[in-house]
Amino acid sequence: MAKKFFPEGFILATLGVILLTGISVGVIRHSRKGEVVLEILEPEAAKQVNINKADPEELILLPGIGPTLASRIVKYREEHGDFLDAESLCNVQGIGPAKLAVIKPFLEVP
Repeated sequence: MAKKFFPEGFILATLGVILLTGISVGVIRHSRKGEVVLEILEPEAAKQVNINKADPEELILLPGIGPTLASRIVKYREEHGDFLDAESLCNVQGIGPAKLAVIKPFLEVP
């Protein structure tokens, strides 16, 4: 886990890029010295979600997946069986290539 000290404006801009690209998960906190700290977790260090076993509560931990989309993923899986690969998620209404690119680093697939 990398720890760096940056001005708050830089952190907000960096966090925006992180959220848009889905490359990393960042945590912002204040240090004992009053400095703002940005801790970045690479996807490998973040929790992997198994798309064939996850319930809606676990799926909403993925970036850009809310309760409605999580329910659609589970419903699709119940109706069509397990996902064979991450790209199969594009069959779920609301998930396209862009959203798949954001969540794919956090997926555990068969």
